[in-house]
Amino acid sequence: MSKGTTRLSKISTYEYNLIDALIQSDLDLHRPFTSKEAVAAILTVPTKKGHRRCKVIPSTRFHTTLRKHPSFEKVDEEKIKRQMKTRLWRMIQ
Repeated sequence: MSKGTTRLSKISTYEYNLIDALIQSDLDLHRPFTSKEAVAAILTVPTKKGHRRCKVIPSTRFHTTLRKHPSFEKVDEEKIKRQMKTRLWRMIQ
């Protein structure tokens, strides 16, 4: 068994719906944000039928969803000069 990086699977329909909700949210996607902030922003956006979202995947799992999507990139933490050790994301475009 080799120790290497795990392969990412394709984005599921549920994950696409979460990304759409993130884009519709009030979160500024062009400035760096954490996956925890993204999950909190997704909870504020209603579903397509107008209902309130009850469950969203944990922020640690949403991190892999952001890795799978081609529109998001990981930001280098040293360029931002922050003291926290979290991964920051932003939308490309």
